Amino acid sequence: IYGTEVGLSTDQIAWFLASFVLGGALAQYPVGWLADKYDRRWVLIWLSIAAILSCFATIAIGASSTSVIMLNAGLFGLTAFPI
Repeated sequence: IYGTEVGLSTDQIAWFLASFVLGGALAQYPVGWLADKYDRRWVLIWLSIAAILSCFATIAIGASSTSVIMLNAGLFGLTAFPI
C-alpha cells in the first residue's frame, strides 16, 4: 500500500519489498553477535529505537526518490527483522 501511495510501479514495489527483506537478512549475524556480547535486552531496546527512527526518517523524507525509498526500506528491515 505504501509503495502505491508514493507512486512506485509494480516492479519497484517488488524491489522495495526485496530491499526490506535483504536489510533484515544482512542484520541477523551482526545483531546476534551484539546480543551475545552485550545484554540482549539492551540490544532489543536499541533496535526498537532505531526502527522508530527509521520510520520517522521515512515520514520526513517521503517520496523524494526511488533510491531513497529503497534505502529506507532496507534500513527498516535492518532494524525490524532481528527483533
